[in-house]
Amino acid sequence: MEPPDTAAGNKLKWRFWIFVCVALLFICWMKYYLAPFQSGDIVKYEMAKTTDSATSLIHLWTQNGKINFVLKSIYVDFIFIVIYCLAINASCRYMSILTKNSILIKAGFFFSYLILLAGLFDVIENMAMLKSLQQAVTYSNVSLAYRMAISKFSIILMTLFFIAVCFIFWLVSIIPGKETSWKRV
Repeated sequence: MEPPDTAAGNKLKWRFWIFVCVALLFICWMKYYLAPFQSGDIVKYEMAKTTDSATSLIHLWTQNGKINFVLKSIYVDFIFIVIYCLAINASCRYMSILTKNSILIKAGFFFSYLILLAGLFDVIENMAMLKSLQQAVTYSNVSLAYRMAISKFSIILMTLFFIAVCFIFWLVSIIPGKETSWKRV
């Protein structure tokens, strides 16, 4: 798989920068919009393995007046899912193409679509959490949310690791006077 022509490469470059900037701005806006609720609070709920853990978190948030922030956080997360999927998708494609390595370019294509599976897992996780918050905390909802969160985070970490590898590969390839045998496979 060869790098795209200049016009397609420029389009991908712009998609990369736009989506990454939008994702970063959205994260900043979410912190402001959901304050005093923090992202770590919702991660605790995503990682609740038992109904007792989930119930105690809901009870704590109800007592602290944060339950509405929890609901807002989940609803806003549906928008963020689309944004982070687009940003990571573009990052996988763009960073892999910068390496000019055919194996990494193929892998970038794969990872760019794998992140969409993480987005699907995130949607299912959010729906399970909403069901627990708005109806009843059941083992199936808590377990589903937990399993989807683990799957989602695993895929996100793999794709981010891949992007980091591509970035390092690219950095090494642009060092003046350094010709590497693995630069073009």
